[in-house]
Amino acid sequence: MLGLLRSPMKYLLLLTWLAAMLLTMISMRQLPSSNLPNSAKAFIRSGPNSLCDNAYVQTCRSSRVYTDLKTALEERASDDKVIIMSGMIEGEYLDLAINQHIRSVAPLKLCNMLYFISNESMIDRTQELNMPVLKVNTDFKNNEVGDFASAAFNEKSKVKLAMVYAVLQLGYKILIADLDVVFLKNPLDVVKSCGKDCDIAVQNNTNKQLNTGFLYSKPTPKSIAFYKKITEKMVDSKGHDQSVFNMVYKRNMVPGINIHVLPVDVACVGSFAEPRKCHVFHANFKKLLAPKIRILKQHGMWKADSRDVEEFLCR
Repeated sequence: MLGLLRSPMKYLLLLTWLAAMLLTMISMRQLPSSNLPNSAKAFIRSGPNSLCDNAYVQTCRSSRVYTDLKTALEERASDDKVIIMSGMIEGEYLDLAINQHIRSVAPLKLCNMLYFISNESMIDRTQELNMPVLKVNTDFKNNEVGDFASAAFNEKSKVKLAMVYAVLQLGYKILIADLDVVFLKNPLDVVKSCGKDCDIAVQNNTNKQLNTGFLYSKPTPKSIAFYKKITEKMVDSKGHDQSVFNMVYKRNMVPGINIHVLPVDVACVGSFAEPRKCHVFHANFKKLLAPKIRILKQHGMWKADSRDVEEFLCR
């Protein structure tokens, strides 16, 4: 999909594939529940059919499985057309998604949250926990989840910014947060410092890099042009999404774009000494899943153990 290309024909084919993927997400009609896979159909619930109408559901209504981006945005975005989206749920990273939902999204009543997932086998679990999900179709060369900066990770990470580009083209603002991000306060309050004139607000990675793991974007002409350039550059890049984002920004490929870098003591990275003082905490700088979970537990930010899940289901 997005590997290193050596021939113009392969380059053209993959550009066409990426464009088709975006158009599919934008224009594909919502499938009626009768046409959804059984695993999804069984968990499209409302009212008495719900396993448990907990406090989040009472405020934000029952979740459902979407197969069309436009419909998902129309139904889940806030009245001022803001959507919060997760990174893509894959493999064992489902536990991070569950933690994000139980520890952050549900307590803060973030009704405009939308998770996106490519693996149908995980849909059942997300719906048990009332996590609104967008099912996307992908064709990855690397089926494994992959550790940070691996070929599999790099390939999958680029779908995130392609998703941002698609959302912006539909006229919505989007805050996208990786699954290892915990919201300690409403994350939309964090990006208010962006102001009315900025196009994008992004986390400071503290190593002369911007971190796409917590990224807010408005559907301005400059922002749309910026992500268009990113999707073009991602096609023949063997790096991950963050490296391409930083390259396009540092080379000033979209002159005049206003990118606001968030304060490091508000949108904190994993190396921050006192994460409890943060509004947002990102458990990055940990290459593997286990150390991410360990640091979240260390700071009292882990709510995905079986007891936590059971308490959440009917609270």
